[in-house]
Amino acid sequence: MAGLCEGGNEPPSSLKVIMDDILEAFDLLIENADNLLSNEIAVIDRDIERLQSSFSPTKKKRKYLNTDARISRIVERYENYKNSDDILGHLLAIGHNIAGNF
Repeated sequence: MAGLCEGGNEPPSSLKVIMDDILEAFDLLIENADNLLSNEIAVIDRDIERLQSSFSPTKKKRKYLNTDARISRIVERYENYKNSDDILGHLLAIGHNIAGNF
């Protein structure tokens, strides 16, 4: 394929620039994945150490505890929603409480 390469084995300069950009982006991706993985491993290791040393795990924040309680109350009232044919309202109430955490 004589038309693909200028001067023998070297790719065209525009293709070389694109290849270099792709390789650079790939290196950044690998570096970010390594950092993310090492952070996750550190969190898991910390939790394992706490469990092995009989310390209790970190407590949930109050806002998450309150949301859990509200969702539990809504789930307990499922029969009320079911009897009034308002299943969609039931799901909307749960979704609204979950969305409030994001």
